[in-house]
Amino acid sequence: MVLVGILAVVDILAGVFILFNAPWLAGYLAVLFLLKGLFSLISSFSVHYFFDWMGFVDVFAGITFTFIAVGWFFGFFTTLGWIVLLKGIYSLARYLLRF
Repeated sequence: MVLVGILAVVDILAGVFILFNAPWLAGYLAVLFLLKGLFSLISSFSVHYFFDWMGFVDVFAGITFTFIAVGWFFGFFTTLGWIVLLKGIYSLARYLLRF
């Protein structure tokens, strides 16, 4: 259960890194978020749940970090950074409040 809190904090930090275009951890975060998102999507699709919005956000964040790692930054990355940040805050609140 502690892993959920840790991943929520990682989401918050990743949202901030996307917002401030911080490339120094982008390669590692790209791999982490792509693996996390693909695992989430595969496991939710296996039980015929096709609306796993958190998994899709993680995959898009992983793709965004891949672009940031090679030096590309597009304007819509800011919007995705806010979405990842809010997802992390939502996940942390659910973890802390246990609902």
